Amino acid sequence: MHIRHALLRAPECQRRRIYDAFVSGFAARASAIRVGDGRDPETQMGPLSNRRRPPALERLVDDAVSSGAKLVAGGSRIDRQGFFFQPTVLADVPDNASVVQEEPFGPLAVKGKI
Repeated sequence: MHIRHALLRAPECQRRRIYDAFVSGFAARASAIRVGDGRDPETQMGPLSNRRRPPALERLVDDAVSSGAKLVAGGSRIDRQGFFFQPTVLADVPDNASVVQEEPFGPLAVKGKI
């Protein structure tokens, strides 16, 4: 069953539990992604396309958090040469957050409020 169907069918008191379990599992998988040089066979995710992307992603994450979203995983640059950013998961993102209106072009997953 798709998570949306599970949430719609569940009593309101269970919706939050289902949502939280999904977000927690999703964040754990995102945090386990090996980020690195795309030529390394152990790498699962390479760098961003250009130097403008890391600061743009930081801006979107900061805006979402200041709007009330929860940063569940990642959220910052990786300290190494190149344009690397941690796989990021935001939960309870309000509709007025910039990330809801703009394409992030990076490893950023957005889960809206339930």
